[in-house]
Amino acid sequence: MSHEDSIVSTDAGPDAEATVLGGTVDRRRFIAGAGVAAGSLAATAYLSPSLLAGTAGASSLPMPQLLGAPVQSAKTTKPSNNILVVLYLRGGFDGLSALAPITDSEYYAQRPTVAVPAASALPVSSGWGLHPAFTQIKAMHTAGKAAFVPAVGASFVDRSHFNAQALTEIATGSTTTFSSGWLARYLKATAGNAESSLRAFGAGAVVPDSLAGSFAPSAASLSSLSLQVGGNFAGDSASVTRTLNRVYRSVSNPLLKAQALSAIDALNTVGSTLATAVPPKNMSTGLGASLFQIAKLINSGFPVEIATADLANFDFHAAMGSATNTKGGQYALFAQMDAAIGAFFAYLGSNASRVTLVTMSEFGRRIAENSSGGTDHGHATTMMVLGGGVSSGVKGNWPGLTNTIDGDVIVANDYRTVLAEIISKRLRPVTISTVFPGFTSPGNLGVIA
Repeated sequence: MSHEDSIVSTDAGPDAEATVLGGTVDRRRFIAGAGVAAGSLAATAYLSPSLLAGTAGASSLPMPQLLGAPVQSAKTTKPSNNILVVLYLRGGFDGLSALAPITDSEYYAQRPTVAVPAASALPVSSGWGLHPAFTQIKAMHTAGKAAFVPAVGASFVDRSHFNAQALTEIATGSTTTFSSGWLARYLKATAGNAESSLRAFGAGAVVPDSLAGSFAPSAASLSSLSLQVGGNFAGDSASVTRTLNRVYRSVSNPLLKAQALSAIDALNTVGSTLATAVPPKNMSTGLGASLFQIAKLINSGFPVEIATADLANFDFHAAMGSATNTKGGQYALFAQMDAAIGAFFAYLGSNASRVTLVTMSEFGRRIAENSSGGTDHGHATTMMVLGGGVSSGVKGNWPGLTNTIDGDVIVANDYRTVLAEIISKRLRPVTISTVFPGFTSPGNLGVIA
């Protein structure tokens, strides 16, 4: 056993701090010896493997305003900022089932078995009704907290799930040449001198393309963001945390120092706050579990401003099921979405007025059902805007079901128009063209009061 090995063996207290800071043990060796779980640090997106190895350059990090800036704690007292939650519905969300044009005879002619019956629809406006599974969303509409935009989507037509999802999350038109997503650009453009390490959060195992290029942490479970210490220092996380703080306070690169200390602070505060969190009904699995992570952060006082969540499997090419069959595939998925959203806003309590949730999808479904009892990839879909600051009702332009493009609903409302209005009226001041390059909003649709 070498002298260096003997030093990194049993203690992470002051002596270990001195040896690490004094150069006897390098930082990478200390982290490896402590058995700090790589996932714990990497999950925050503040300490990438290249940062831990000391090889990342400032040019690869998109937040130069953090150079020399003080590190703000991950948790503050009673934040008052508004919050945007983006729920991406992956697979091609059927806007014509979610929000049905119940007085249009063409709708029933083209969907003889899967259309929402007018008698079963939950009315929200003249000629429009929600799918019967959306009881919680209907209640939000009745309370004046739900807006719906039919015939919404991207100006381009791309029926590939992968391509269309990337394009709509990068949100620069029909190109994916940008290295950042629209939410990352918003975060960068509005960042102050010292931002919390939890200003943005992705409730999922993978950072979505909308947050690509930001330092937003992403985790399927917040409990995984606690500092996991093993190896020679198992059971001594306090000493390891203290040492990590001192190690990174001594580095000469201010960007590395700021991001590392933010990551350590986030791990400590999130893990300790949420270790014993018990989700309520409809928030223990699936989308509910993802939204619980976000709601718990908000209610615990973390200054979250942007959060994302996903719900997949909307690609019902077959066996979609009738709109009144509670055991049908689409009904069950709609019901899961509805219950999770209802539970989310109920759990937020007094914080609900600060939160606006918007749904997105890569595209909608074709107007006509197919021979397999499903619907194929289409063009326009329906977006929902729910919660704080919302002006209820059906918004935007509606082209009808006879003026179509290749059998699809025409996009009469660009999805970025909806997002731009939410940003402009609910979040920090920003030039919209910075968030959506090359896009000029035609004007607000009235989804926000």
